[in-house]
Amino acid sequence: MLENRCYDHLLGFADISGTDAATGQPTTADGLKGTEFNCYGGERFFVQKGAPDITVPPGHDFLAVLEQLCGQYVAFTPDGPYPEVNNTGFLSQLTKVEGGFFHDRGQEIMRCFSPDQVPILTTLAREFAVCDRWFCSMPGSTEPNRMFLSAATSGNFDDSPTKWEIVEASTNHFGGFEFEGGTIFKLLDEADIKWRIYAGDHFPVVGELDGISNTFDVRDFEDFAGDLQDPTFDAAFIHLEPDYFGGLLNTGDFTKGNSQHPLGGVAAGERLIKATYEAIRRSPHWQNSMLIVTYDEHGGFYDHVAPEGATPTGSSGRTHGFKFDQLGPRVPAVVVSPWIPRNTVEHRLMEHTSVIATLMDLFDLPPLRHAREPGCGLAHLANLPQPRTDRR
Repeated sequence: MLENRCYDHLLGFADISGTDAATGQPTTADGLKGTEFNCYGGERFFVQKGAPDITVPPGHDFLAVLEQLCGQYVAFTPDGPYPEVNNTGFLSQLTKVEGGFFHDRGQEIMRCFSPDQVPILTTLAREFAVCDRWFCSMPGSTEPNRMFLSAATSGNFDDSPTKWEIVEASTNHFGGFEFEGGTIFKLLDEADIKWRIYAGDHFPVVGELDGISNTFDVRDFEDFAGDLQDPTFDAAFIHLEPDYFGGLLNTGDFTKGNSQHPLGGVAAGERLIKATYEAIRRSPHWQNSMLIVTYDEHGGFYDHVAPEGATPTGSSGRTHGFKFDQLGPRVPAVVVSPWIPRNTVEHRLMEHTSVIATLMDLFDLPPLRHAREPGCGLAHLANLPQPRTDRR
């Protein structure tokens, strides 16, 4: 799971055509036509091909996403339903970040990468499967959405934990943020199914969870390719996280990492995706593998597809009183396996809990309690009668 990019921003202009995963008919992924726009100050700002590196990231906390999805003057009522979503407030929200509106900055969040700027992600999306309706699990920031990936809930976090809460959770060997129903790692442990975590960072976000130790449970990403060369490697599930800051001395400086955080550009993250794919492809475990590449949240960039409502988790957010009844913006999701037909396009609704659903399907796991019922899984995408042998 990488950082802070929406679907349109990375794949909107990829022009991906292929076969509908549900119907078997020809189809096209829901990308951009070039006519999509947001308004500010009476001016239309259209999407354009060719995204630049940026120096000031757009907002993406709960209230920022509320404005981006629902419009400039919409307020949120604590413990009430989420307002109607129309994706009209991306430019107006930018003024809150900038302290005023700058025309060039407005163009930046509407500009989207061309395929030649993100060739690795684009190639994998075309060669295997792309999910064009994969949304964040909630309309907010990094930690809550990554919690959903592992627990199908963020507990009562409807915005980021405090800096000190994160430090305490990351440095406590086995303590951390607890969820009443546990996490996918606990479910796997109870089923005696092996898992591993690899990360480029000394303090990956997954290490903030109760039961996960950054000291004992996390291996360096540099070991990943070598470990996979062992024919007896027995982890059935691997969680991968990028290097957010490029080392402890750079903590807080996203320009040095490879997570594709907006301040760090996309090139280093492209190399990370390539290294991950090649490590699996060149290993003896390729024919039994499925790689899922996705992003925690949209990073404040424009996407034209309005997210749907969500099944509430039963929690009430501690900061805003959010009922967890709304998905967040659309993000890229690419699924790679030798069992997936080339040019597969999956239009069915997905979100971060789809990873949990996939593991439940594959290993006959029970659902996590006190959490959102996981969405559609991904196992059905691997439907070829035998694995592909083409070399890519």
